[in-house]
Amino acid sequence: MLLLDEVNWPAVLTCAVVYMIVGALWYSPLLFGKAWLSLTGKASMDPSEMKKGMVKTYLITFAAALLVSYMTAQMVQYLGALNALEGAEVGFLIWVGFVATSLGLNALFEGKPLKLYLINSGAWLVKLVLTGIILALWV
Repeated sequence: MLLLDEVNWPAVLTCAVVYMIVGALWYSPLLFGKAWLSLTGKASMDPSEMKKGMVKTYLITFAAALLVSYMTAQMVQYLGALNALEGAEVGFLIWVGFVATSLGLNALFEGKPLKLYLINSGAWLVKLVLTGIILALWV
């Protein structure tokens, strides 16, 4: 049962911010940004074209991060995860059961390269495991 008043909102907000930071780092040139741009075909786009609508994109992404963090908090609470390992396990199970499989099927039917799937799926794995850990520890 989803209960809004039993969720630790500061923890959920923190997780959403962490989600955004991990995404920014993951898709930066320091990690996988260049490969991701190349694999998605965006490397050849005009940088000014890529900047159009970015504020809206980031606002929607943050709203999605809040929702993912909230739902992960519900799962952490429901499953009774109370330490870092249990929180990481909840994040991993969400990833393997829903995200990795869904992204994998999309990549398969869209004919996307395995490397692109691994980059995108890996980002979700890190985000969900960190979110699970933060939520389990921040009781």
